Amino acid sequence: MNDGALRFRRCSALALALCLTAWGTAYAQPAILVQDFPADATAPTIQALESALSEQVFRAHFADGQQLRYQFKGVFLYVDTSRGGRDTGRWHAREGQLCFDFRQFPSGCVDVRQNGDGLWLRRTSTGEVTRLMRD
Repeated sequence: MNDGALRFRRCSALALALCLTAWGTAYAQPAILVQDFPADATAPTIQALESALSEQVFRAHFADGQQLRYQFKGVFLYVDTSRGGRDTGRWHAREGQLCFDFRQFPSGCVDVRQNGDGLWLRRTSTGEVTRLMRD
């Protein structure tokens, strides 16, 4: 194969790869924003929620690509985001809710439900429901 033909093949392969990447980005399915708790999930009691969270580490993955890591240590909660954010605060449980008082992030309460698959929370900013996965 001559030098010109070899360069043409390399350029064609690169062009094909770029086109496929652009096509995949343009036509990729968007992440699904789930706004309902699973049908079998119920609001945990204060004791059940405290027991499920105490001294545990969880991750949550959201439809916008954001990931959060929650570490519960005593009455303290440490949060790291996949986008470089980090905060600490205090947490406590209410019937069906997890409440927190952060130093920097917005404080408040989020709705929580529990079923055989684990804990689910509703993200305050978007209403999205996601599962807390043990880390």
